[in-house]
Amino acid sequence: MPISASLSIFEHTAREIADDMGRDPSTGAQDIAHRAREMMELFRSWGAQAPSDEARARAIQKVLDLHREAHEYQARRS
Repeated sequence: MPISASLSIFEHTAREIADDMGRDPSTGAQDIAHRAREMMELFRSWGAQAPSDEARARAIQKVLDLHREAHEYQARRS
């Protein structure tokens, strides 16, 4: 998958996390939203300079972990 296609997918995922968690005023949700916004910025930076394969894999894993953490957090609050 080209960088631009994966960039779009992972940036979109980070944006969804930031938006969803940003609506919850709790400290835990705001922390997750903040980390998601940081991931969005990282993925945007890939447009200017492609990451190494290792950095890309770490970032993808991090956003997937953050996605899981957000869902678990929301499930606990329900």
